[in-house]
Amino acid sequence: MKYLISGIFVLLIAVLIIFLKKKDGQIKLLRDQLKESQNRNLTVQSKTSETKALCDMIWKSGNLVHLYASLTAEEAGMDSIKEKQKEIITETEKVLEQVKIYISEK
Repeated sequence: MKYLISGIFVLLIAVLIIFLKKKDGQIKLLRDQLKESQNRNLTVQSKTSETKALCDMIWKSGNLVHLYASLTAEEAGMDSIKEKQKEIITETEKVLEQVKIYISEK
């Protein structure tokens, strides 16, 4: 009888060890997936920061171009220059509007 109980006990321990090894493998896989997700998250955050910085730079530069075009349009004596300056102003306003939309979405 002792041998039977001992055999059952050893068998239960063996099953438990196999079960724990499987769970350990699953935990390692989940840890690897977590690290991969964290790395992707850091990459996305970095790209988002870079994109925001570029949008800010475009916004500032666009406003500067718009200001200069507006000032020179007022000072220009020739109609052709005034027309070109108005085109610059119009195109700059379009770019600024697109940047404004992009920034407000973030």
